[in-house]
Amino acid sequence: MYLINSLPAQVPPDDLALLLKAEPATIGHFRSAGFLRADIRAHQQDVRVAGTAVTVRMPGIDGGILHHAMGCVRPGDVLVIDRCGEAVTAALGGAMAYAAKQAGVAAIIVDGLVTDLGELRQHGVPVWSKGPSPVTTRLLGHDGGFCCAISCGGVAVQPG
Repeated sequence: MYLINSLPAQVPPDDLALLLKAEPATIGHFRSAGFLRADIRAHQQDVRVAGTAVTVRMPGIDGGILHHAMGCVRPGDVLVIDRCGEAVTAALGGAMAYAAKQAGVAAIIVDGLVTDLGELRQHGVPVWSKGPSPVTTRLLGHDGGFCCAISCGGVAVQPG
């Protein structure tokens, strides 16, 4: 069963502009927590993003909840996807990257795998993940969560 919550309020544009100027390493001089593990890596070089977190809990091989999320996201949102330990199946690929680009998504962060790396880069939406997989999800309607508390890269993430 899917758990669907309301979208969070978007982060004010002035706050996002300030965040985009912040060098992550400088922040790391003052904070030691709240950073994703190093095994979640960018699939593009030299990209910095800031946006409102729209969280997705996407266990197993069911990708239906991501389709729901893609229909709800707003320009500037950052999709943050918890794969709940799934280590074989890619959460998304080229088609979802295209949909994210059309929706104006600022970035996608996946605590898991992705596919179609060339297409992901071609569509230009910055993506971070643990790496690639040729195995893809299916539309099953079994389980998932939208705009709920998740874990990504060892960090608790709330919508917003």
